[in-house]
Amino acid sequence: MPLKPRNSTGIPRDVFDNIKRFSQFSAAAYCPENSDNKFRKGGEKLRCSAGNCPLVEKDDVRRILGIEE
Repeated sequence: MPLKPRNSTGIPRDVFDNIKRFSQFSAAAYCPENSDNKFRKGGEKLRCSAGNCPLVEKDDVRRILGIEE
């Protein structure tokens, strides 16, 4: 008997949305344009040229502090 598609994720929608947002913040942390030397001073908007972080970019999130390597 084939499986039928489900209309829910098994978790509440708000929890799923928070997990999705967290995963995008995690992805943004690894985007080169967010850790590049020219962005060390802080106050710059987080960006993601790969397109992995639309919720982070939409929220207009700004860096506070960069960490030197």
